[in-house]
Amino acid sequence: FRYMLLIPSETWLPIMAKRTIAQTCGAHACGAFVAQILLLCTCSAATDPLPGKKLALGGTVKGSLTQGNYDKYYFDTSDAYGEMTITTTITGGSEYGVWTYIGQSYSPHDGQSDWDVGAIAKYPQKIFIANLYPNMTYGMAIMGIGISPSDYDVSTEFTPHAAHPPTKLAVGDQPWTSHVAQFQYTDFEVTSTTDGNLSVGLFLQSRVSSYDLYVSPNVIPRAGLFQWHVRNDTGNTWQYLSVPFVRASTPYYISVWAKAACQFYIKVVEP
Repeated sequence: FRYMLLIPSETWLPIMAKRTIAQTCGAHACGAFVAQILLLCTCSAATDPLPGKKLALGGTVKGSLTQGNYDKYYFDTSDAYGEMTITTTITGGSEYGVWTYIGQSYSPHDGQSDWDVGAIAKYPQKIFIANLYPNMTYGMAIMGIGISPSDYDVSTEFTPHAAHPPTKLAVGDQPWTSHVAQFQYTDFEVTSTTDGNLSVGLFLQSRVSSYDLYVSPNVIPRAGLFQWHVRNDTGNTWQYLSVPFVRASTPYYISVWAKAACQFYIKVVEP
C-alpha cells in the first residue's frame, strides 16, 4: 500500500506507513484524521508499460515455475467489449502448481490483483472476466507454489459482446437498482457540477452476501487499483463511503464487487 497526504492545494506528498496502519485504515478512520488533511489508502497503477511478454487474445502461454517466482505477461483488448475465460492447467512437475493473477491496467502480484486463482495437478482452474473494456491493457502474472518446478499451461478465450460501459448516475438522484454477478464488478460513473464532498450509498438486498465498494477519479477502480474503498457484510441497511474534495466536471468511477451474486440499490448524495 502507498499512503499520501491530501492537502487542499491538491499537492500529493507520498509517505510510507506500516502494515498495521493499512489493516486499520478504513473510510471512517481516514475521515477523522485532521481538518483539511486526509489520510487516504491508495493502490496505484504503474505509469510505465506493463512488464512481461505480450499475449494475444485467444493465445496460450507455457512455462515452469518454482515457489515465489513469477512469469509476467500482458494483453491488449481490441476496439470491442468482450468477456474472457482464462484457464490454468498444470501439465507436469510438482503437483502444487501455480497461482494466476490478473490486473486491469497494471501488473498484478500476490497481494494485489483484481482476479486470481490457484491450480494444482489434475485440477485446472478458470478465471472468468465478464466485461473487458476496449482499448485497455491487462497484466497477468503466474507465480509458482511448489519448491520443485511446476509446468503450467495458461490459455485465454475472448468473446466479443455488446457495449457495456459504466452506468451513469446523477448526484442527488433516486437510488438506482442494479446487480453484480459472483466474483465480478458492476461499474458506475458520476460527475459533480460543483466542488465539494460526496457520499456513495449502497443498500444490499441480501443477508448472505458481502460486497466491496471502490471509487476512483478518472479511472475505473478495481481491487488492486482504487482511491477509496469500503467492505461490508451487512445487508438490508444503507452503508456509505465518503469521497472528499470532489472536483467539478471530473468523472468519478464506482465499482461494486461481490463474492456471491446479489441485487442492490446505489445512490450518490452530498453529505
